[in-house]
Amino acid sequence: MDTLELKVSNDITLRNLKMEDVLDLFDLVDRSREYLGEWLPWVKNVVDVDSELAFIKDSMQRMEFGLGIDLGIWFKRTLVGVIGFNNIDLRNKKGSIGYFLGERYQGGGIMISSCRTLVNYGFHKLNLHKIVIRCATENIKSIRIPEKLGFILEGTLREEELLTKGYVDHYYYGITRKEWDQVGTIVE
Repeated sequence: MDTLELKVSNDITLRNLKMEDVLDLFDLVDRSREYLGEWLPWVKNVVDVDSELAFIKDSMQRMEFGLGIDLGIWFKRTLVGVIGFNNIDLRNKKGSIGYFLGERYQGGGIMISSCRTLVNYGFHKLNLHKIVIRCATENIKSIRIPEKLGFILEGTLREEELLTKGYVDHYYYGITRKEWDQVGTIVE
């Protein structure tokens, strides 16, 4: 598999996950297990390194077929999070972004910069027409990302996801390439 690497800044790089990243990925999730588990139901299924190996294999396969992309977020050569297109709808040229950042790396602008780079890549390299982000309505940190990037709140999906605290609603944000080209690269 070819390496996909996107430079975000001097300190931040996005790169597709490889088998040799499995220990770093497991450690990242394990160290932030409680923090991440509040909003990401899959965290409870990451019980050992084999769980992450399966994820990386699936990620490689989805990338090979153009159905999704998972990129590690590397800050000063340390894996600090994952961002990507959870789903790419080839027919409609639409991508759905998902992301997470380890607890100790929050608040430094890593995610907003990484997301901006991924959106640019989606529109200008993958030729997507629209990109969407869904966030639990109570997940304030996650909501700030699409809002700061100029995404438009298109609606609320009721009882969309089952978390440990029960079903939660999701906000559904979207932006088209035309809208992004007007505001996306300058919004901070």
